Amino acid sequence: DTTAPSSEILSKIRMINTLAYLGFSPAGALVNMFGLYAGTLPYLTQYSGGAGNLARAHRFALDAFKNPDKFLEVVSKKGGYFKGNEDRAKAILQRTIKEGVLEDLDLNDLKTLGKGLKVGSDLYNAKTVAVNALMSPMKYSEGFNRKTTAIATLKTAFENADKLGLKTDADFVKFVKDAMDATQGNYSKENRPVWARKWGNIGELVYQFKTYPITQVQTMISYIKKGEIKAASTMFLMWTALAGAGGIPFMEDAEDFIDSVGQGLGFNPQSKEFINQLDSMGAGGQILNRGLLDYAGIPLGPRLGMQDLIPGSGLFKASNPDRTKSIMEVAGPTGSTVKNTFDFVAKAGSSIKKAVIGEGDAYDIVETFKVSPLNTLKNIFKGIDSGVTGKFTDTKGTKIKDATDLEAFAKALGFQPQEINVMYREMQDIRSNDEALKYFKGKITNEMARAISQKDKEAQDNAKDALKLWNERNPSLKFGIDYSTISKKLKGMNQNSKEKFAKSVDKSLRQRARKVGDEDDDWFI
Repeated sequence: DTTAPSSEILSKIRMINTLAYLGFSPAGALVNMFGLYAGTLPYLTQYSGGAGNLARAHRFALDAFKNPDKFLEVVSKKGGYFKGNEDRAKAILQRTIKEGVLEDLDLNDLKTLGKGLKVGSDLYNAKTVAVNALMSPMKYSEGFNRKTTAIATLKTAFENADKLGLKTDADFVKFVKDAMDATQGNYSKENRPVWARKWGNIGELVYQFKTYPITQVQTMISYIKKGEIKAASTMFLMWTALAGAGGIPFMEDAEDFIDSVGQGLGFNPQSKEFINQLDSMGAGGQILNRGLLDYAGIPLGPRLGMQDLIPGSGLFKASNPDRTKSIMEVAGPTGSTVKNTFDFVAKAGSSIKKAVIGEGDAYDIVETFKVSPLNTLKNIFKGIDSGVTGKFTDTKGTKIKDATDLEAFAKALGFQPQEINVMYREMQDIRSNDEALKYFKGKITNEMARAISQKDKEAQDNAKDALKLWNERNPSLKFGIDYSTISKKLKGMNQNSKEKFAKSVDKSLRQRARKVGDEDDDWFI
């Protein structure tokens, strides 16, 4: 068995991550519901009448959603969706429920919250109510997805029973279960990648929230292997339609790889900027790049995309000025949760201190919860802030844009305004070019300074050739050698390490820094 046992601590960490990222998230729940079109629809195109069955299943699933306690009665009523197979459909769906196939959401990790509490106690009941309330949006959306998939798949199975060789109720239950695993995800440990199992606790934490997208990629590969080109192409087209070309599997990872290799060879590929040029090609280009929803003003593309499946893929990009973000990706959601918790505690401490000395006010509470480790609280208080002040601000309090009441409300629900998404995307393209320019400019300048210091004529010529090559490849990012900067570097090269250190600190500390290591260095006496 290659599955590493999960510890109680590990379960609690996953529980905290789940609450932090998915707790009471209307935006996350809405994104989750689009899994019907990205997963279930392609799957059912393999069978005659499957796509049509999904379209009709929505109404019956919605009726069942309104009456959750009467799900079986609603979907199997006489003359309804399963006309001619009502009783058998009810029996089969009853078995799928007993086997957990229609489980709304895997809350096993959340159950660790109640460990040590007496079942039925006030504290235990309060915990249960709180968890159910926080997870209700995701539970409802997951339940709707699974029930819709189940009844559409079962209807398709009845219509194709002879061709598929389905005879017994057990055959139909297995067919529905297999469809559910392929379209809605199987979140058991055994279904995680081998490395996520063999690395034990670390692998499980890094892999958290990656199960569904990787399962979908594996499903599409299986379609191709089986020759189900229609299903594979439908799945790919749905990904592109919903999230755009920038959201297809491994796209961002591929961009990081291309940029890393390209910069290592002296190029400046900027693959993301290249793809974003589709935005300048009118409506068609914008839809192709960002997806239908994003184009329609519903910025869900980044959430729906599967573009970043390899954690830390940008770690080896030469121009990366701060690898902290890439390292945090490797740490998975746990790393982000820890960082956000420290930021929240620091902010809360500052607010409490201001309150104690009488300088605080009610608005400090809003500012504190704007950095909450719980995304739902963070979004709610950012929405409140935007609604009260009439503007969106960044983490430093700088104004980004004016905010309407509707935009502030949408932000409270977890949706980012479209205008800000577009602005950040354009800023990221510019920042990426700036980072590459600074990296190569610094590299060539340092090589030239070193060559001059060592009086190496060949090395100087190589630096000049590198500069010429950069300018030829990047005409919009041309630069020349700044000999004043080189002069400063040459002076620095002739200084000893103590003097360099002294000049790197504040003026008030330089005299003390110049005495470091001296025998009469008795400043501390």
